[in-house]
Amino acid sequence: MICRLYFSKNLTKQEMHDFKYEFTIVYCNKDIQRYLDHIKDIYNKRQIQGMPFSSFLSYCENNMLLQIDVIKNDQRAGSKIIAANSNETEVA
Repeated sequence: MICRLYFSKNLTKQEMHDFKYEFTIVYCNKDIQRYLDHIKDIYNKRQIQGMPFSSFLSYCENNMLLQIDVIKNDQRAGSKIIAANSNETEVA
């Protein structure tokens, strides 16, 4: 809804800046991405026009690319650290 308001010019870029962190965290969450892929698949199989969350997806993909790349890299690094730590505890 917030992104739709932005695209209809009811919110400014400055106002959207207040939501940028939350949007990025949600968009980069692998479970959210898996859910969105599932929904897209259902829409495609049933040949439903449009796409759910299209304003949110469009905003994230077009306005937050740099932040998204940084967070995805941090998440990958965090996963490697967690995996390394769990291996250390298994050995001990």
